[in-house]
Parts: sequence; C-alpha cells; structure tokens
Amino acid sequence: MKLAKRLLPLMMAVLLLASLLAACGGGNSGSGVANSEGTNTATSEPSGSTAEPDAKGSKTLTVLVEGGSPANTVVEATKDAFKEQTGIEIIVDAVPYAGIYDKVMAEISSGTARHDLICIDVLWLSAMKPGLASLNDIVTDEVKNDSMPGLLEGATIDGDLLGYPLWTNTQLLIYRRDMFEDADNMAAFEAEYGYPLAPPTTWEQYADVAKFFTKDDMYGTALHGYGPCAPTMFLNFASQAGARPLVLEDDMSTANINDQAYVDALTYMQRMQQDGVIPPDTMAIGAEVCNQLFVNGKIAMQLNWAHQYASDYERLGDKVGVAPNIAGSAGVGAISGPWYMSLMKDSPNQDAAIEYMNYMFDNNSEFLNAGLKVSARISDFEEYGDKPEYAHLNAMIETLEGPMSQNRPNTAKWKQIEEVLTEMVQNVFGGNDPQQEADNAKAEIDSIMG
Repeated sequence: MKLAKRLLPLMMAVLLLASLLAACGGGNSGSGVANSEGTNTATSEPSGSTAEPDAKGSKTLTVLVEGGSPANTVVEATKDAFKEQTGIEIIVDAVPYAGIYDKVMAEISSGTARHDLICIDVLWLSAMKPGLASLNDIVTDEVKNDSMPGLLEGATIDGDLLGYPLWTNTQLLIYRRDMFEDADNMAAFEAEYGYPLAPPTTWEQYADVAKFFTKDDMYGTALHGYGPCAPTMFLNFASQAGARPLVLEDDMSTANINDQAYVDALTYMQRMQQDGVIPPDTMAIGAEVCNQLFVNGKIAMQLNWAHQYASDYERLGDKVGVAPNIAGSAGVGAISGPWYMSLMKDSPNQDAAIEYMNYMFDNNSEFLNAGLKVSARISDFEEYGDKPEYAHLNAMIETLEGPMSQNRPNTAKWKQIEEVLTEMVQNVFGGNDPQQEADNAKAEIDSIMG
C-alpha cells in the first residue's frame, strides 16, 4: 500500500501525458485517436495538396498518410528523389489517424479515388478491401522473399494481397540491464529462486523476476489494462498458451475466446495482479504509461512495443536491454502491428503507383530512421540488428519467428470485437472469474459475427 501511495503522483503525471498522447504506444508527436499497434496518433493539419490526380495519369500521385507518422516522414523525405528519378510528383495528404479511415471509406463508397495510394493500419484492410487493388500479379520476388515473417499473410484476404508492408512492430521484453547484471541482485535472486538472474524466457520466470524486483519504490513489471492496449497484451499471452487461430475459428463466424488457452492467459494476468507485482491501477496503464513507469525507474521490466526500446535506449543507454517476448506452454508468441501501402482500385494512375510502391520497398531502410526505428525487410533487420541502438530488431525476428506468433483475424468487425476483449480483460483485473468472463465474451462476439 505504501508503494502504491508513493507511486500515485507519478501515475497522475503519466496519465496526464497519456491523455495528451492518446495512444497504445507512442511513436509520433501530437495527439489523436488511440490505436493498438504501438504507434501514437497525430492531429497535424494536412500537408501538401488533396487535389485529384492528373487527368493524364502520368505525373502526379497523391498519397494519404497519418500526420506525424513514420510514413509521413519517409514519404516527405524521399519524394524529391523519386521525382528526380521518375518525373512523378508525390502530393502528400497528412491527416489524423481516424481521418484516414473516414477518407478512404468515403472514397470507396463514392467510387472515386482522390488518393492513388494509402498508408494504412492492418486493422482496416478487411473493411477497405472492396476499394483496394489486388497486388497478386505485380508483387515482386524481392517483396515476397524479404518481408518480415507474417507480413504478407497479414495483408492477404480471400487470397488477395492488398498491401506492400511499410513496417512491422511487436511486443518484446524490455528490461533494466543494470539491475539484472548487479552482483548483489544476481546473488540474492539465485539464493531465493535457485537459478541465475537473467531476462526471463517463460511465464514462470517472468513471475519470479517480477516478485524479486517488487520492493522499495519499484514494482517488478506492469501489464496493460487500458483501452486497445489491453487486448493486445492479452492476445500475446493467449498465443503463448496455445490459442490458434486467434479469437475466431477459421470460418470467421464463431469465437473460440473461451478455449482453455485464453482462460489460462486471463488467469496468469490476474495472478500477477493478486501477487502485487504490478501497479494497482492497471486499467489506467497502456503502452505509453507503462514505458514512462519504466523510464522513471518504477518498474524493472516490461512487455512492450519494440519501438519503445529504441526511445528508451536514447534516454537510458546501456542501462536498458531487450529480448524476445516470453513463452507460455506452447512457446514464444506475439501478434504484430504492421502498416501497409495499398493501391486504390479506382486510381487512374495504376502503373505510376506500382512504380512508387516498389520504390518505397527498395528504400524501406528509411523507416529505421523515422520515429519508430522499425521497418519491414529482413535484410534491414539483419544489417542493423547488431548495433546497440537497434538491438530490438534481432529480438523482433526471434519473436515473430516464434511458433505461436500470428496475426489477428482479418475482419471488418475487429473494432467491435476489440471492445468486447477490452471489457473482458478489465473485468478480470477487477476480480471477476476468468472462465466466466471468457464465456461472456464468446457470446458477445458470436452475436457480433452473426
């Protein structure tokens, strides 16, 4: 209780920051609508023109991006070089996160594309599919062979590839290296638990290490119970416990959310709370708040988005370390948070747009210098991964290649499902029975899908 009271002022300050950032993550500047991919959202005014493409379809491409996002940064940074190389001018339309969805859906409904290319969250692909061009016949071998695990599968719906990957993201173990390598901590931990102190690789080790570091003014870790961050972390645990496919059966019409793997995940999260190794106000903690607690020395480790390591390294240097996400009974598993560049089916500039998509993939390493410091290409990860400031890249490869890493279901009803999952997780943190909450969630999701 004393520790909780001492943390209250920091929690209030961090929550104020979170309300300004309004996101599950924190990659961009500005504020806006929350998303579940580990990137912040922005409300910057559009830059460039939103005029319709050149009627001749040869010299101008209009690209829709989230304002302040890595896509915004890279498109702006490379558009002059692309024009010099091809003679094609890139017009950038930068809008807030939610504005992307609204604009694209309006264009699809009208049958008139004001944008040739759109940079979009994976969660929107299913809803936007009617307005997107299939890339099956134009995707290059380079894209097929050098995209990170799961990226092309995540953008394929009903056999149609609907986007080229821009970047991916996933949650990793980020820990205080200086504390883990402290001689006194190492001796005390091994004396108490019977094995060496090291970054945990299993649920059991994660719980042990969290208990060990919960003392004085520090908790061992924190879990996400806020907004869209809650189901993201929950689905990681469920994957590690053996859930497959995630949330929906293969027929995409019924939920499997009350299977044993999901109940085990909820039970594990609830037990961490009951053991007192996480801050008490879990339902107010999302990815950004969690990371601020970590940076401020209030938790010893966290399971959080890969890009958080990059920002933490800038502030903490060698005091911070990173490792793959942990394993449950079924092995390592985590969902990814990718973004894609998609071609509008009604664009009059198809050939030029395809040329630009290939150009962006060829220059995908630019994303490693743009905010989140993640990209989409295996070769980029292998080239940069040995640098300390990019250590998260190797951990991402190991995590995404884990036996239980997988994508969320591609359904236009995901937002509704996500709300059900959020309520379920929060009810479990509130003390409700995990099995009963899972049963209730299944009934609600079945109704949504019916």
